Amino acid sequence: MMSGVWTKLNGVARLSADFFATQRGGSYTLPAPAQLAGREVCLIAEQGYGDILFFLRWAPLAIEAGATLRFLGQRGILPLASRSGLFESVHEFGDPEAPGGAMPLLIGDLPAVFADRDPLSVMSLRIAPRPERLTHWRHLLGQAGPRPWVGVTWRAGLGPDTQPHGLYKAIPSDLLLTRLGPHAGTVVALQRAPMPGEIEAASHLLDRPLHDFSRMNDDLEDAIALVALLDRHVGVSNTNMHLRAGAGRAATVFVPFPPEWRWFAQGDSPWFPGFRVIRQPTVAPSLSVRTGAFLATTSRAILRQTVAISRSRFRTPASLV
Repeated sequence: MMSGVWTKLNGVARLSADFFATQRGGSYTLPAPAQLAGREVCLIAEQGYGDILFFLRWAPLAIEAGATLRFLGQRGILPLASRSGLFESVHEFGDPEAPGGAMPLLIGDLPAVFADRDPLSVMSLRIAPRPERLTHWRHLLGQAGPRPWVGVTWRAGLGPDTQPHGLYKAIPSDLLLTRLGPHAGTVVALQRAPMPGEIEAASHLLDRPLHDFSRMNDDLEDAIALVALLDRHVGVSNTNMHLRAGAGRAATVFVPFPPEWRWFAQGDSPWFPGFRVIRQPTVAPSLSVRTGAFLATTSRAILRQTVAISRSRFRTPASLV
């Protein structure tokens, strides 16, 4: 997977069947592309928002194969799914109007269904921000300060106290912000749920105000509008990076060790054209790594541990912007 060569995805069908039976009940079979012709297919968005946005790039292939698509997922993703132009209808989990007779297909299985298609040729699904949201956030950015407008995120994912096997990514804010300090422009924090005092401490490191725009994370329509407006976007991989790609913009992304498969082990990621990828080259022995997640007893413990490791081993270039 790290090379993007997916000619053999052994075990995907079995794992998906087990997941479906456990989480949703009933049987599940991974279809061949020819079996989609003339069928009503319900894409089940069983993953996080970022993963959903990533895997949606394969959905047009299902339409090309002759399927009529419907969408079932969390409420927060429904507006973007509805505006994608892919679906006859979109439904929240638990909606009694959801199409029970449609063929179920887990959204993360789309690459496996179309395994014969070169996965590196499948580009991000484009979703244009709403004009009124662009106007709103352009006004707020203008109030914050002059261009260039730079958005930063230093932490993403759920800590093990919330999700024991969640994918957690972090770079110390001091390493990030001290590199941004000498550059002109207005820096806004896109950080979801900043810790108490974190924005103030970051402003001190930046040596000028860091404007707290974290509320944009509450609504994906706001998020895609804001990231589309930014002149620079710097941070760890998260939903907003996928939204930035969906808006046709590039970013600088920090990838912790071991690198997540979609960002590759070296070079650029073909799935994110124009993105600058900065990878952590190694990891200290004291940091536990399991399934690509940084694990510790609490999210604060993870942050402290990541800070200590990253200061010595996460080489940030002198210029990020």
